[in-house]
Amino acid sequence: MSPFSLAVLALMIPLLDVPVVHEGGTCSLPIREIRVDYSRPWLTRMERAIVSAYESSAYFDYYKDELFAILDSRTDTLLDLNTSILRFFLAKPPHKSCSGFCRTVSDSSQTLR
Repeated sequence: MSPFSLAVLALMIPLLDVPVVHEGGTCSLPIREIRVDYSRPWLTRMERAIVSAYESSAYFDYYKDELFAILDSRTDTLLDLNTSILRFFLAKPPHKSCSGFCRTVSDSSQTLR
């Protein structure tokens, strides 16, 4: 794929970013103190992007409500949001086509609990 094709592809894929509250030098704060900024309408955009990208994927209908409930729970800190999303995905059983990597990642999720 040419560099031009990669650049065009990168422009077509929406970024799933979570805005944070910038107060008192966010760069110097530990991640556990960085707060999620809910004053901007990013949740709706993120949910639409996830649906657009994954609605035809196997099992998406089974996982989307729980995933969106995590996003809609409005956790206070970025660390809490990240941890909740990681726990959600790591708690799901590995797909049968997955190699030993899935079992390794799934086993390591025990340390998050």
